[in-house]
This record gives sequence, structure tokens and C-alpha cells, in this order.
Amino acid sequence: MFRSKEMGYFELFLPRESAWEIVNHLGELSQLHIEDLNETGSTRSFSHGLKRCEELDNLISFLESEMVKFNVPIIRCDDSAAFLRNLKAFLIERGKAEHTFFEDVETDVVERANFTRSQLSAHTDLVRKCEEMKEYLEVLSASRPYVLGLRHPTEPMLRRRSISRQEELLEDFSGPRLAFRSGIINAADVFRFERTLFRVTRGNTWTIIKDTQRDSFGTLRSVFVLVFHGGVHMASVIDRVCESFSARMFSLPRDGIDFDMKEDETRTLLEGHEEMLRTTKREIDAQLSYFSAPKFPNDLCSYVEEVRLLVAKEKTILSTLNKLKLQGSVYFGLCWCPLDGEAAVRECLRELARIRPSIAGGQLQQAVPSPGSNPPTALSSNTFLSISQSLVNTYGIPRYR
Repeated sequence: MFRSKEMGYFELFLPRESAWEIVNHLGELSQLHIEDLNETGSTRSFSHGLKRCEELDNLISFLESEMVKFNVPIIRCDDSAAFLRNLKAFLIERGKAEHTFFEDVETDVVERANFTRSQLSAHTDLVRKCEEMKEYLEVLSASRPYVLGLRHPTEPMLRRRSISRQEELLEDFSGPRLAFRSGIINAADVFRFERTLFRVTRGNTWTIIKDTQRDSFGTLRSVFVLVFHGGVHMASVIDRVCESFSARMFSLPRDGIDFDMKEDETRTLLEGHEEMLRTTKREIDAQLSYFSAPKFPNDLCSYVEEVRLLVAKEKTILSTLNKLKLQGSVYFGLCWCPLDGEAAVRECLRELARIRPSIAGGQLQQAVPSPGSNPPTALSSNTFLSISQSLVNTYGIPRYR
């Protein structure tokens, strides 16, 4: 139990057209340690397939992250061995070449992931537009009393201000050069914003601040209205200050009729965009729910988890095939195998020939290792020893025998 199994050295010959099928079945045994014959920089035949697996892995990570954002459950696989057994039974019933199943799954996932990505992009854009329109309505509501009260003195300003104060403001901020700026700024920046404006304009700007609701990112925002005597220089200075604080600026109507028209137009647009937002959200939920439900027969984990395991299996097979050297129409490899597992490997090759008589079978032949070669260590393990296996892997596997 605490010493490596005795290892044998073998040559492996796999026909090119059936190499994937043979490695797939041999992998179920976990008995072979195949040496890499392409370490010197030779072209690896299955590098393109591995790149496709990496791209599919990235799509799976993308889908999982979006499922978490939208609170769509992901059922993980607790027993990978059971998953592989169910997958093997399903592929036998399917009656087609096993490697074509991965291509079908890849096509399905890529198409749905790309559609989901486009819907998410549309969702983000709609959320941004809806947020801008809501902020514009808040700006119109907050700025209306001041714009109309100063440009048109017959219209009332804020009720909370006394008549004398209104008359004072009208006297200070009146004339043909009266100008306004209004927008949205982070509430945390309000104090610095007011102080900066006071300094750069030397107190010649009247600043009104009103708190609003939090935005879609949870940031508390505030509406500001700036009243000042016009002039290109003053307007330019104030615009630069607003830009330095990343304020979102909005244009203001000039009279009450324009205010009413802008509010009606914005509300109508907002209703249409919110309806499109709800439709897009339903599409996203439908796609993510598709990946949340099991798809393979007799399986209990989510489809996104099934694909993740399938990709891991495909990457392992292709990585193994990349270690073999192509000689004409045959893949040649050198491998180590425990002597007590040799019979199981040979039986696996015969069983594959019986199950799939249409494909050419592989061959395993005894070979002589080169002088100085070090056989890999193969330790027997069990449930009790598996607890400390991670510790052994951390500090290094012991040398062979």
C-alpha cells in the first residue's frame, strides 16, 4: 500500500481515425501514464481542438457569472464518476460517434451564449437609458421652480423661501445674461462641488442641491441647479468644474410649455424603454434557466455544469492525444502501466473492438525502457488514505519503489 506498484513499459499504436475513441475508453481505466513525445516543439495535432475547449470554458465561466448576477441557481455535480457513467449510457443509446456529441453541445452552447450576450448588452444599454431619463425627470422637477421663477417672475419659486428673499434673488440674478446649469452628481461629492464652485466663481453662482434616489449601482445621487450671470467665460469655467466631478449634465427648457413638453416626451420614452427592458429581462431569464436545468438523462446537475465536465473530459482526451507522435496514419506512443493493470488495458481494447467493429482497434506491445528512465509512481489508495493525499501532492510524490 505504501510502495509503488511494479510498472511496465509499453508501446501504444492507435489508428488515426479511431485514436479519439480508443483514448476515450482507455481513460476510464486510469491505468496508463503516456510520455510526451512532442516536447521538442513538434506540431501538436490537437492544439486547435484544445483552443476550442478553452473558448467553450470561457463561455461557461461567462454564463455562470451571469447566472449568479440574475440569481439563477446552479446545481453542481457531487459525483463525477456517476456523471461519466450516465453520459456513457446516453451516448451508447444515441447511436452516433461519441466525438460528434461534443460538437453538437459546443454549437448549442455557443449559439445560446452569443444570444445571451447580445441580450445582456441590450439590457445594460436599456438600464442606462432608463436611468438617464429618470434623472432627467428629476432634474426637470428640481430646476423648474428656479428657472421659471427667475426668467418669469410672475411664476412662483420655492414656497419655502420668503417673498423678500425671492425679490433679493431676482435682483441679484436678473438681466439678459442669466444662465442655468443643471445635472446629476454623486451625493458624496456635493460638499467639494459647492466649495469648488464658490472659489472659482468668487461666490457669483447660486447652487441648489436636492437628493434623489440611488442609481442602478446603488450610488446615492443628487440633483444640482446652478444659476449665474451669463457669459462665455463664466459658463466655460462652470462646465469644466462639472466635468471634473463627472457630473451628468442636462439641457433645460426656457418656459413652462417647454417644461411640460419635455416631461411628457421623457415619460412616454421611459415607458417604452421600461417595457423593452422587461421583455429583454424575460429573454435573459429564459436562456439562463435553460442552462440551469439538467439536460442529460438521469442527471441531477445543471446543464452548465454538465458542459463544464464534458469540456474537462474533452480537454483531457485531446491533451493525451497531443503527446502521441503521428507516423503516417498511426499515432505512436510510449507509456507506463502497472503490471497488474495490463490485462485490463488489453481487455478494454478488445471490448472496444466488439462494441465498435466498424473502427480499427489499437495495439499495446511490450517495450524496453531506455537506460536511466524513471518509471512513474503508482500508489494504491483508498477512502482512508485519500484524506492525506492532498498533503502528499503538496510536498511531492515519492520516487518509484
